[in-house]
Amino acid sequence: MEKVIIKVTPTKNGYNAGCNLLKGWIVAYNGDFESFKFYVQESIKFYIDCAKKDGMGYPTIFNDEYKLIFDITDTTI
Repeated sequence: MEKVIIKVTPTKNGYNAGCNLLKGWIVAYNGDFESFKFYVQESIKFYIDCAKKDGMGYPTIFNDEYKLIFDITDTTI
């Protein structure tokens, strides 16, 4: 199973995230971390589904099973 690194920055009320593999993909979420992780997974699925539908390229790592690794910075923005 491949690992996908999600860069996470805590905010006052939630989290922001990005992934180097997904050009232009960012997430901002207000809420707890467990809900944030689910939101990130759903957002990635949506991104990939849209890329497929529109005939756009996307990293093939998302065609197989992968595991999200949340790399959290210590700095709150």
